Amino acid sequence: MRLRMFSWLVLALALSNVAVTQSTSPPNVQLLRELPKFSKYRFSPDGTRLVVQTPQGVQLRRVDGASQAEAVNLPANAMATDFLFSRDGRQLFVTLVRPGACVIGIDVTQPNRRLFESGPARADNQTNYCLNPALLGDSLVFQRGPYRNQEELYRLDLRAPQAPPALLTKQLRTFKVAPNGSRLIVIGAPREGHVDVYSDAFVRQQTVNLTSKSPLASLPFKWYEHSAVSPDGATLYYTTFARCPSGCASAEFIAKTNVDTGETSIIAQTRPGSPFWLSPDGRTLASFDNSASPRKSIVLTDTSTGSQVTRAFEGAQNIVDGQFSLDGRYLLIEEICDCPLRLYGLPNQTPFLQADATLFVSGRTPGALLTTNGVSRGVIPDDGLEVAVSSLYEQHLHVQAPGYEAFNARVKLRPRETRSVNVPALARTLGALNVTSHPSGADIVIDGRRVGVTPFVVPNLPPGDVRVTVRRDGYFDEERVVRVTGNATTASTFTLREQPSVSFVSTPSGASIIINGQAVGKTPFVVRRVTPGRLTYTLRLPGYLDFTGRVLVAPDGQVEVRERLTRK
Repeated sequence: MRLRMFSWLVLALALSNVAVTQSTSPPNVQLLRELPKFSKYRFSPDGTRLVVQTPQGVQLRRVDGASQAEAVNLPANAMATDFLFSRDGRQLFVTLVRPGACVIGIDVTQPNRRLFESGPARADNQTNYCLNPALLGDSLVFQRGPYRNQEELYRLDLRAPQAPPALLTKQLRTFKVAPNGSRLIVIGAPREGHVDVYSDAFVRQQTVNLTSKSPLASLPFKWYEHSAVSPDGATLYYTTFARCPSGCASAEFIAKTNVDTGETSIIAQTRPGSPFWLSPDGRTLASFDNSASPRKSIVLTDTSTGSQVTRAFEGAQNIVDGQFSLDGRYLLIEEICDCPLRLYGLPNQTPFLQADATLFVSGRTPGALLTTNGVSRGVIPDDGLEVAVSSLYEQHLHVQAPGYEAFNARVKLRPRETRSVNVPALARTLGALNVTSHPSGADIVIDGRRVGVTPFVVPNLPPGDVRVTVRRDGYFDEERVVRVTGNATTASTFTLREQPSVSFVSTPSGASIIINGQAVGKTPFVVRRVTPGRLTYTLRLPGYLDFTGRVLVAPDGQVEVRERLTRK
């Protein structure tokens, strides 16, 4: 009993050093705007959009509300459990509850286009419950449930997403991936209070026993769900719950452990069961205020010193969820009530992600637009473009100009480093043209050159306008200008109009058909490409009298002539 009381006093002394002080890092934030209440949400990497779950389905929405929401096309028999953007923001991964494939990839530029569907197979053909998608290197990792402490962890190679995902481990409580994608930390797998640390190639590096390392080691200890990992994967933040000896109140704490050295310290005390969030640069921890004040608030704590930097969102009744945007601009807070989401930050600043390195990007393609980690940086001018970035994360560079192939590169900078990247001249994109006609079998002529017969896909066409002519015997030529788009197949369908024709049938058959003094065929026979107007014809058969007649041919008409010849 004395030992337990002594340990509790040690913990109290440790917490007494977590002073409420003012700090300049990060600065005080303010309420920027309110957003509608959504049941699920996730920021895009550049912080400009949210993917949200609404009663109408999954949607992409602008944070500033500047445009209409875009619907994301999900399978009819599926329910979304979570979302995740790719690091460049061009793809969206959705985990689902459904039989069969429970992970799908969506092209964000075309929200109705699914890139892949995948998921672990089940021998019993029951519903898959997949959740918690995260990026580990070039792979997507996710859990499959549904029973707590019996989840399975899978890894899907995004370079070959159609291949089945690989099972990594079983019976974990949960897992975390370092925001820079370099490390995977499996929590409670399967021992309570233990974590296994893996590289991005899923090579186990070490196992850490948090209960033996923690200042709470001599106190009754319980592991809770809430956890986060520093950007480099070196530090694990988590909540612990300690029962105080008799006469004291139980308390929940936020601790941090260096998973390489095992060094552990207490960051803050928080309300039991309350979540917390770590900023993209790892400097700021947002948690729920545990004070006795009726005006609850979110506390921003400096993770290096444990000092409380500022308070935000005063008057909250109960915070149930929140999220930092990956670009460091925003902190989004959700209350349990049916009230708006609140967006905190500083206008035109990134208070939660410090830029400590510089990229200088040059190129020779006019109008080339640069994005880094999904954040638009502007058009690259003739004298180059200088941008400030964070050394904590690998920079995914994407350069795109209309009508040209995209340029992609990855760059990892050191603190205070300046790196130059020269983007080579972008190659022109090529497109394809899928030409069909009714009826089929028509010749395709593009800019005066015959290229095939319908139906046919004409490959390797430069972007821009081309003149397409489709012609078939007995039909009028059809001609139009079609715009070809790079990296896409443009479809164009032609409906041909039949030219005027006259069908000749005689009894008996075999009579020569003479038009304008020339024999054009023998009955039965169809004369095509007839000039509209009055047509004079003669039917001639040995042993029979010649028959001469006249018919009126309309511009789009088909005329049938039937004659019985008279013997001489």
